[in-house]
Amino acid sequence: MNPKNKRTLFLTSTICIILSIVAFALSHMGGASNENYILLYVIAVLLNIVLNLALNIKIASTNGAKALVSLGKWIMPIAGVVYLIPQVYSVLFPAKTMQDTYWYVFIGILFIVSGNYFPKNHINPYVGLKFPWLFNDEEGWYKTHRLGSYTWILAGIVSILHPLHNLIFVTVPLIIFLVGVVPLVYSLVLFFKRKQKQLKEVILMKSATKHIVISTVLCALTLVVFLAFYNRLPESVPIHFDSAGVANSFWPRNVVVFGVPVACVLLNLISGFTVSQKENAKPYMYYIMAVVAFVATGIMIYLGMK
Repeated sequence: MNPKNKRTLFLTSTICIILSIVAFALSHMGGASNENYILLYVIAVLLNIVLNLALNIKIASTNGAKALVSLGKWIMPIAGVVYLIPQVYSVLFPAKTMQDTYWYVFIGILFIVSGNYFPKNHINPYVGLKFPWLFNDEEGWYKTHRLGSYTWILAGIVSILHPLHNLIFVTVPLIIFLVGVVPLVYSLVLFFKRKQKQLKEVILMKSATKHIVISTVLCALTLVVFLAFYNRLPESVPIHFDSAGVANSFWPRNVVVFGVPVACVLLNLISGFTVSQKENAKPYMYYIMAVVAFVATGIMIYLGMK
């Protein structure tokens, strides 16, 4: 842990401990606080240590949005201060009771701040919307957090406006829907679309492989054709003619019989792989080279026997 992180851990833990002491003092001053609050602050100290250690792990500090990582490290002291406000208020003003709706304002601010930095958050298991199926899908992670940015900010606004109407049966379900349900459903839609695309790619690859194998076998069959006419071909097979129709270039018979099929097979493999990379590849495209191979074989046999 570097000095800066050590300092943050020390400061946040110290604040939580001080808040625990204040809560203890308030419990003996006739305020609304009691020993249960002290236990909460002790738990807060422990949670603060755990959060700081977890967020100092390299993947969290590197991939997590810096603002969200910092917010995570300071969330317990901040929440502790907010939680202590009504207890202090009850001591200062014993005859009055502070409404707990201020919590909705605090939570709303957290949602807005968090949502604002969601798009800057890269894949990590500590900060952000940690749906397991997004850890291996960078595009899905980004799209989910981009949508989550809007829904969390909207949820924050809904939460901040809660004190104006105090309709908890409206606010809480709406916040849960915006913060959790919408991003969850959207991430699942992206997940299944990706799986469907992968499945389609597998099917296409299997289909492409089948066509490449069949067309390659067809190209190789030209060797059988050449061998069937082997004895009828001359030792030197003409491959080029001048303007008068007289052969002026020849290949040895063995080069033609064995070399042409091998060349056709190799060219077919290259052609098949190229076609398989096209999005809208048609099956017939895989067999163009095979047709060319048989046409070339027929022409060379004809010229050799002419």
